[in-house]
Amino acid sequence: MEIEARRRRERIHELIRLARSSRRMSRARLARALQRDVSRLYPETANPKLDFLASLAELLGWPLGAVIEYIWQGMPRDPDGERTAEDASSDYDEVLDATRDALRYGEYHKTIQLARRLQRLARTPRARAVAVEKEANALSYMGCVDRAIALGQRSLALLRSSSHTFEVAQANHTSVLIDAGHYAGALGLVDRMLLRIQRHPGRTRREHLVEAFVYFLRGRAHGCLIEIEPDLSRYHAEQAVEAMRISQDMHERYADVLGMPELNAVADTCRAGIVAAEVELGQRDAEDVVGEMIASLPTTLDDERYALGDWLECCGWWCVTGARLALRHMEGAARAQAIAVFNNKALEIADQCDNWLFRQHVLRIRYEAHRQVVAQTGLRIDWMLDDEDVRLVVGVMGRSSRFRELGWQMLQEAGRAAG
Repeated sequence: MEIEARRRRERIHELIRLARSSRRMSRARLARALQRDVSRLYPETANPKLDFLASLAELLGWPLGAVIEYIWQGMPRDPDGERTAEDASSDYDEVLDATRDALRYGEYHKTIQLARRLQRLARTPRARAVAVEKEANALSYMGCVDRAIALGQRSLALLRSSSHTFEVAQANHTSVLIDAGHYAGALGLVDRMLLRIQRHPGRTRREHLVEAFVYFLRGRAHGCLIEIEPDLSRYHAEQAVEAMRISQDMHERYADVLGMPELNAVADTCRAGIVAAEVELGQRDAEDVVGEMIASLPTTLDDERYALGDWLECCGWWCVTGARLALRHMEGAARAQAIAVFNNKALEIADQCDNWLFRQHVLRIRYEAHRQVVAQTGLRIDWMLDDEDVRLVVGVMGRSSRFRELGWQMLQEAGRAAG
């Protein structure tokens, strides 16, 4: 603890020196700007007050969060920093395999720990980029989309745009953008990737897997835009069906060829997107589809296939998709019951793998359903949150800046339920 406190003090002093140098300020002027005595310009504490940090951030021209992150964490995952005895006895490829396995089985906290070890072991920009990307992947599953986006950008900056590793990193980064609600930007990246694929068709199985995933992302982006751009909903639904069908076929084919059952989970997630888009196109009845979805939900997650994170995630997306279909196309008690079933199962999945993204979807759907009932009935109906609900709202607010305003709205409108 004392060693870490000393490091924080050193970083604070370094930022003060940097502010003075960049602003060409005397000690006296700098002390006044930081509201400190000139004789005690450099604080001895490792836990400075917020007003000091805010003043230092203003002098540097940095966001407050960047100052705090540097003081507490130093340079992002410095690969040349101190290596532990565990790192010294580890091989990069060995830790990379362990990281991939942890991500595959939905062990996201473990993935992050391993990915950070991997960054310390990396000795080339490509190896470092892969390690950073793995941490970003896990953070995205945990709903920490702001941090995942920043890490994704760092990973891409380390790579050549013509490399296969870059294509993989860009696809994963685009997936995070969709999770964070940046649908139009994500769609732009997807279309650029597909243009590159069309001009330089893949020759290896790995390249074809990236192509399959890019089509999946295109389907997801268009599927999300159905609600965001209702005047273009038919176009988005048609595009979603087309992209998801291509992706589904490719994932099913390569699941057999490569012996990777988790690819069937992605294919099944594609099927959920196809069904939802077909409802929007009037090709299927919403209540029938919702009923079929509810009937297909597992009563328990004890089945061994749910040990794989991809199958858990697939089931979660079916729940989110079904709840949103019920929200858009059903009414009354039937809608409320369907949403409750889907949300309860989504929360069960989220608890099993600590997936805050699904928790965010559940909160949004519950709140939108409440607002719809109020608008349709004209009645004043309290929006109720119990202690666990408040924990979820606050937790999602800390992980996603785009959710923060809605989260405050939820908290301000909330009555308190027992529990």
